[in-house]
Amino acid sequence: MATIITRNKHLYIVYYDRIKKSTRQKTLGLVSSKENLKIAKIAAKEFQKEIDDKYQKFNTSGVRLITLDVAYDHFKRLNADKHPNTKNEYERFYRLFTEQYAKDSPCLNINKLDTERWLLDIKSLNKKQNTKHNYYKVLKKFLNFLFEYNYCLPFKINKEAAIPAELRPIEIFRDEDVIKIFKQLGTRSTNFQTLVHLLFYTGLRPSDIIDIKSEDIDLKNGTLRYYSIKTDEHFIVPIHNDLLPLLKKRTEEIGQENLLNYANTRNMGKAFRRYLEDIKIESKKYTLRTFRKSFISNAYKSGIDLAMVSKLVGHKQITTTARYYNKIEIGQQHQAINKLIMQTTEDEKND
Repeated sequence: MATIITRNKHLYIVYYDRIKKSTRQKTLGLVSSKENLKIAKIAAKEFQKEIDDKYQKFNTSGVRLITLDVAYDHFKRLNADKHPNTKNEYERFYRLFTEQYAKDSPCLNINKLDTERWLLDIKSLNKKQNTKHNYYKVLKKFLNFLFEYNYCLPFKINKEAAIPAELRPIEIFRDEDVIKIFKQLGTRSTNFQTLVHLLFYTGLRPSDIIDIKSEDIDLKNGTLRYYSIKTDEHFIVPIHNDLLPLLKKRTEEIGQENLLNYANTRNMGKAFRRYLEDIKIESKKYTLRTFRKSFISNAYKSGIDLAMVSKLVGHKQITTTARYYNKIEIGQQHQAINKLIMQTTEDEKND
């Protein structure tokens, strides 16, 4: 039963929280006096009824009393097959999240107010916008997991506390750099030539193509089969006609081995950066991911349907491709407005 105590000449309600299993205090904002003591006792009875009703609702909600650390361990097991970079994002999020909520505290302590306060702190960090957006994405994923398993009571994040992604023009290869890359490619090994051609003509991720074998190439039907570790799916995509001669040459050369001879995607990236330096293209400007962005951009310019592009590049959700298309659109709008400003400037000069 909730009782009244006096502390520092003020009245407090003392009660036992059966959900969090701890004794707690609540100030009434009243100075200790006979008159106020009567008011406080009535308030204590009403408050006891309130917490009893809350406990009853909690009992019927199915919420399970486990600690945050136990829940996160469960979350990690469910996502054990995710890409290492994704799992690293989870760890970075959890380190920051447990600055707000103690690892050994009940998940039930996670609430709307404190979580939104944590998001506002994330917003103020001296980090890139998309880094902060990633923390927000992982938070939503983790909260949905907690709600699904009844580890805490569900709530909705206020849209004002959300952290949007930075919308900026997509970075793709300049036409003159593409010409330069392919012009001098013949001086390199067929292994490296195949790497560049595959990325350019398929738009696939480096992790998608690294384990492709010659048996995955169907030259007769012009198709390529691959497994995506990112989405945990198998795909078959058409091969561009310009890519077929090189793949024929490469498969004859390697027999039944892997199409590419690289230990990992990091080595692929290093090889590409060295090549850019050798042909005098700024190596920091482009990465292997630029091939994928350029492919999607070229598909957009060619008028290829959004759903078709999504299938070609192996996006699990069409909304991902749509975001790429939106960035391309914004980039083209920037170019258009800049041309307009440049033209206006020229007109002013003529005046």
